[in-house]
Amino acid sequence: MTLSPLRAATLAPIARLVLLVLLVLLVVLMATLAGCSPGGSPLAKVGEKTITADDFNRAAEGNALQYPAEPNTAKKMLLEDLVRREMMLRAAHDRGLDTTRYAVAHRAELEERTLLKALYEQIGPRDIGVSDGEARAFWAWRSTEAEASVIYAVDAMTARMAQAMLANGMPFTEVANRINMPGMVPPGGALGYVTPGSLLPPLDGALLTQPIGRVGGPYETPQGWFLLKVDQRRAHKQVSFEEQQSSLTELIRQRKNRQALTNGVRDLKQAYHVQVVAGAPQMLYRRFSDLLAGNAPPPLAQQKAAALATWDGGAYTFDQAIADMERSDRPKPQVNNVPSIASWLEGQATYHVALAEAKRRHLTEGGDLARRLRNEWEQYLLEAEYAGATVRVGAPTPAEVAAAYEQVKAQFPMLKQAHVLWLADADSAKAFAVVRHVGHGGGTLRDAVQMADSSLTVKEETIAFPTRDSLWAALQTRFARMSPTEFTGPEPSPIGWRIVQLLDKQQESMPYEQLPEQVKQSLSGRVYDLAREKAFNTYVDSLRSVLKPIPVPENLARLRWPGAGAVTRMPIGAGAP
Repeated sequence: MTLSPLRAATLAPIARLVLLVLLVLLVVLMATLAGCSPGGSPLAKVGEKTITADDFNRAAEGNALQYPAEPNTAKKMLLEDLVRREMMLRAAHDRGLDTTRYAVAHRAELEERTLLKALYEQIGPRDIGVSDGEARAFWAWRSTEAEASVIYAVDAMTARMAQAMLANGMPFTEVANRINMPGMVPPGGALGYVTPGSLLPPLDGALLTQPIGRVGGPYETPQGWFLLKVDQRRAHKQVSFEEQQSSLTELIRQRKNRQALTNGVRDLKQAYHVQVVAGAPQMLYRRFSDLLAGNAPPPLAQQKAAALATWDGGAYTFDQAIADMERSDRPKPQVNNVPSIASWLEGQATYHVALAEAKRRHLTEGGDLARRLRNEWEQYLLEAEYAGATVRVGAPTPAEVAAAYEQVKAQFPMLKQAHVLWLADADSAKAFAVVRHVGHGGGTLRDAVQMADSSLTVKEETIAFPTRDSLWAALQTRFARMSPTEFTGPEPSPIGWRIVQLLDKQQESMPYEQLPEQVKQSLSGRVYDLAREKAFNTYVDSLRSVLKPIPVPENLARLRWPGAGAVTRMPIGAGAP
């Protein structure tokens, strides 16, 4: 049983704007208003901030969850939401939420993430074209699949070492188990049967062209170096091109995007002359080994400043590496593998090079990207302000949850008695003949039997629930959902093919103690949300009394409500239009 919405009239004044809708609103307003033009008619003033018609129109277009359809009410609600948002941002600023250590670190992370995303969107655009001919050729390639095995190495030197081991007669499986990093590739490097499109270029091409039994490579990919052996090939049955065209086109587009991004990052590394300092991976390896052994002395100042990787205009230091290793949001190398550490150092240097390039291109100065950054920053402040306003709200007590249930218990009926007509017969043909006449004549099961086969016996019975009779206990839930005069069956039972008509039933609200535990938990969560909403509304009222926002209703009245229907709100996390 699921918890039906707690929308009883007695709760409606509290539940008009539940927590989810509130957070949705904050995100969309943040996402749509930041960076708006100061022009337009003023609709309200909050401190030094003026909310204009431009702000309103930006917020009103292209969202997802609905405001009420009545235009005047919807406009007032939207303007109230804009005012509320500005009051919260003003309060967050006045309380210094934007200057805390965590806020400053979060802002820096947002800037980095936005910069990198902007750069990668330039390097690897998502709207790369795919021709019909490309899609057809790709479909043809996938008519063959190959059983393949690989050896994976993080750098070219390790790949060449694996080649040498194979040349000296060591079996492919043994070399794979020695070289492959645990968890990266299946034991022995065995991939099983794979189709072109499943692997990275140029491995895909090798699946089609490499002679069976011969080891090819090393093949360079964005993830490292591979040796590949094709053990056998066979036909791969697939549906027609027309049925797959859309999905194949998208797959090719993604592959092109990844390849463009790979090429762009490679060009960046070359342009900035990224390189790992000789001996740096070994130094980190020794440091990690000492840490694991518990005998690592604190690093000296000179050691902290030592460069582990360099590029034109910068260096990645030992101190930065240790700090990044402690961050949960950053990739980690295998600390017991020197090539993995070297690859990781190159990746960290490339990360900083990409940031430097994005700043050089001024990617977040003005326009949508600047707005995107401000959006996410203000979302952080708004959510922090909401959390502070509701932090004192505790989990509801069982008594509070039970009291809330009393207001909505009519939505949880419990069947007490069912008055039914029924028949059962071993001959399924007779039962289905009766069903064909259900609803004809007087509409009862007796009427249907008279029209179909009068030799059948219809019984009338009243069943009290709960019951120990398994024949009727199995129908308790179904009876609870059925309306009087409805039929169920025919269906097999221990006494034959059974047809049942519900004539009448008696129900009462389920006692709170008998509610399923999951329903109680859902009800408790809703009561908690409503309590937080009440606390938040009190907080907003306090802001209003201090900031005294000034609305301009005559300007709001002149605004046109977009579209013929309702303006909607965007889901959490949606970006600005």
